[in-house]
Amino acid sequence: MNKYINESKLLRDIENIDNYINNNEIRIKKYNKGSIIHHESEVCRMVDIVLDGFLRAYNLSENGNETIMFDFNIGSIVGSNLLISDNKVYPFNIFCEKDSIVAHITQSALEELLHDYNFVLKFIESLSKNSIVMNKKIKMYSHKTLRMNLMDYFNQQVKLQNNVEIVLPIKKKDLADYLGVQRQSLFRELKKMKDDKLIKVNGNKIKIL
Repeated sequence: MNKYINESKLLRDIENIDNYINNNEIRIKKYNKGSIIHHESEVCRMVDIVLDGFLRAYNLSENGNETIMFDFNIGSIVGSNLLISDNKVYPFNIFCEKDSIVAHITQSALEELLHDYNFVLKFIESLSKNSIVMNKKIKMYSHKTLRMNLMDYFNQQVKLQNNVEIVLPIKKKDLADYLGVQRQSLFRELKKMKDDKLIKVNGNKIKIL
């Protein structure tokens, strides 16, 4: 586990980190793909730092549809806003999208670490990254049509892949969950966009016209 601690911006410079670990105030745990880390309505008692793999927060509607809310990649912090709030209940389920390693930090340990200036700077940086992603997600749900959200997603992939013909990094059903729509709605809109000559679709390849 030392490898993951040494690679973590937040943990690697903590003095006496072995003491925190030995006192069970920082717990490094490995989770298998598909494991539920936190259930919706569970009380938040620790802050989590993703050391490897990535976690996904999703909401399960009454009809059984899943909506992907946020992804937490390596270095992401989970639960920091809940731990210090009056309402400490997780609003979503959080699970491992792939095998993951997570550091769980107790509230008392976090309060001590927040007296360390260097730790605070890195902590705020991680929180800021989380906030940017969340704000994008909120904006996506609040102001845009499905077509606009799809084009935003495709254009983002065009930049990442440096090609107007992109390979979807996730399955289409996962893309529907990510966008918070039913799969039929996604497939219907993709067909309309194809008919309107905005895109070409070939399996998991999308070409932006």
